[in-house]
Amino acid sequence: RKVVTTRLNLEMAVTPEMVRFALESQPDTATLVPERPDEVTTEGGLDVVGHEEEIASAVEELSAAGIAVSLFIDPDEAQIEKSAKVGAPLIEINTAAYAEAVPKGLDEAASEFRRRLDEIVKAAELAERAGLRVLAGHGLTYRNVRPVSNIPQIEELNIGHNIVSRAVLVGMERAVREMLEAMN
Repeated sequence: RKVVTTRLNLEMAVTPEMVRFALESQPDTATLVPERPDEVTTEGGLDVVGHEEEIASAVEELSAAGIAVSLFIDPDEAQIEKSAKVGAPLIEINTAAYAEAVPKGLDEAASEFRRRLDEIVKAAELAERAGLRVLAGHGLTYRNVRPVSNIPQIEELNIGHNIVSRAVLVGMERAVREMLEAMN
């Protein structure tokens, strides 16, 4: 927190230890994600339906401390409805299935690509109707970001790995500028 002078988003598991850490470090946003000790990256969305009580408790504690809370969830109606019920003001739609379905050349006529993009669009619309602010991310790249960035309900995209990987070659400023151009 002392080093980051811009907005700090802490991606965290829903555990008492991580909630205490967030309360101590005071990030601007806490994004609650599923987490397993042996995973390399997040492998799916948070199961709000199956863990309603513990997630509601974490949302309440973090929100009371002035920390905005986002739930990283799959584009699923039940998860969105439960996210609103537990009091989270934000959701981040997991775009991993979309990213995996994007064919080379971004053929928007490909059925799986279209299906996955439609899931995100419907999820974003439902979330907005439920009073949630909508973010999205996971697996987004320079090649596949534009269709998601064009969804009007999505106000923020969380893209890390692809930008940082590109920045190794061209520098961070250019990598970010290129991503903004890819979003149009």
